[in-house]
Amino acid sequence: MATHSDPGQEHVFFRIPLDLLRGFGAIIEGAEFLLTHRTLWRPLAPHFGAGAALALGASLAIHPLQRIVMAHVPPLVLPWYLAPLEWAWGATPGLLASLLMLVLAEIAYLAVAWPAPVIQAVALIRHAHRSDLDPSSITAIASGRWRMLLAMAGCTIGCVALLWTSAVGSTLVATFGMVVISGAGLLYPAWQSARRVSAFGVDFTRVPLCIGLGGGLFVLWMIPLLGVVSLPIGVVGTACLALREGRGRPARR
Repeated sequence: MATHSDPGQEHVFFRIPLDLLRGFGAIIEGAEFLLTHRTLWRPLAPHFGAGAALALGASLAIHPLQRIVMAHVPPLVLPWYLAPLEWAWGATPGLLASLLMLVLAEIAYLAVAWPAPVIQAVALIRHAHRSDLDPSSITAIASGRWRMLLAMAGCTIGCVALLWTSAVGSTLVATFGMVVISGAGLLYPAWQSARRVSAFGVDFTRVPLCIGLGGGLFVLWMIPLLGVVSLPIGVVGTACLALREGRGRPARR
């Protein structure tokens, strides 16, 4: 007897990789947007300055943090034919320390330089309609700013606690969690502003998009020179993504 698959399941199956690619591509779009709209550079100078200062500070703290993380990442001893995996795992402490520094820098960046002006500037350049972006909604979103930052800080502490258990599985879960936190920090202000939603909430269907954004931001963070502007680039790219998807959608109350 013939069976029919659930269209909703097929939709979710294709949406996950699509959201991963869209999130990663948004970071590239942010860099392209800033290069082709250099008029943004002057008004966004404080955001570039804050991002650069945090990136430089992170570069000074990365080596002590890497030594601390190294003590809590369990070693892997594999057969000779799996030596490449063993070598790759040996780089885990450095990557974890860099990822943790990115999340901490992002929290500080959002606390010091809230991206509402960036979203407004991107919306004006893209000729966004009032249905896409209501200036009053950005003011309302600011009220949820500290709740979001506290949530990010709490989740980061949870990931660090997982690292301290010194288990292979917990290390991988902590890595995954920090990537999601990084992407959510970019997505929340842009997505909520574009859709005019002031209430802070968790939408688990956005997790693949957060992974794509967080992964793309981390790749940019690890590239010399580009790392100092990675946070503003991530905000601009996420704003472009949110404004494009919010176009023509009714406001949620």
